[in-house]
Amino acid sequence: MSLHIEAPPRAASWPVLRRLRLLAVGFLALLLASQLIGVPARAERPPPTSMLSGDEAVDSGQSIVLAERTEGASTLLVASLPEAAIAARGEVLDAARLLDVAPDVGTLLTTDLVADQSGTLTIQHDDGSQLLVTVPGVTDGELSPDASWVAVIDGIGRLLRVDAASAEMTEIAAGPFLGPITFEADGMLLLLGVSSVEAPWQSRLIRLDPANGVMVALSGEELVYGAMQMGDRIAYAAHDSVTGSTVVRRVAPTGSQLIADLGPLATDVDIARDGSAIAYEVVGDGIYLTVPGSGRATRISAGSDPRFSPDGALLAVRHGVGTVVLARDGSVLDRIDETTVAWSECSEECGS
Repeated sequence: MSLHIEAPPRAASWPVLRRLRLLAVGFLALLLASQLIGVPARAERPPPTSMLSGDEAVDSGQSIVLAERTEGASTLLVASLPEAAIAARGEVLDAARLLDVAPDVGTLLTTDLVADQSGTLTIQHDDGSQLLVTVPGVTDGELSPDASWVAVIDGIGRLLRVDAASAEMTEIAAGPFLGPITFEADGMLLLLGVSSVEAPWQSRLIRLDPANGVMVALSGEELVYGAMQMGDRIAYAAHDSVTGSTVVRRVAPTGSQLIADLGPLATDVDIARDGSAIAYEVVGDGIYLTVPGSGRATRISAGSDPRFSPDGALLAVRHGVGTVVLARDGSVLDRIDETTVAWSECSEECGS
């Protein structure tokens, strides 16, 4: 099972949520109708690639170091990105981004933000060896559950399949798409179908079969920000065009069920896997926590990008150029001088 690292987002990806949130206010009237059509996978010209052994990666300054920190009953993974990659753009937030980690299997890294220029996708295996693949821009990426391939959204919104061993690249669907990309237990993908990468005035949550590119829309809203696992169901955050609020809904067998109305300034939403709490950022005011159905929200901290631990007891929150670990009441339990962090995967009973 792979773990999504904020790309922030990105995948990442959740900064895209902020961009979508702002666009919704000024451009909602310009929403364009688009039709999601399955496209069979087709082979791409082999991308420029290079391979480094573990020693070569260390000697060249490209090695990614992954450390574990015990936080309560959970484990937080902290990645130290290559100095060479960080120096490429001058700042870690505008340069190297860790997208996903599969513990003891591999690490995924990209040096591009949303762009149509070429970027380097780095897949580091458990022996330290690396496969560096040149991709035409990278907006998000996610390792498959067995880490044998990578789902990548390129700079023009195509969904690509990159083999983790050979770097063979195939197009799964033309899109355009945006992340965050999420693999479900059965291998299906959740991602956003958008009007365009440059101006995503419309974004719908879709489920996509990577074997054939066939897609099914899961949301009725025209501006969805991202999907999260909530027990055995999928929940998502979206813009309500009637109230102007950010709402959280759970996908139901027929339609969807409203879980919470977070108000018009809510962004960067995350849900505890058991559905017991929702954390989000209020633009310009910090992190808030609410219990679904309570109708009340409490500010617990400054910062952005809240992420629940697998058991829902703790939150990792970006704070300046680092990360703080919080209890649900806002108590600070730990401070980390990195923003490239992720919670380690929970046990099978987590979120049940």
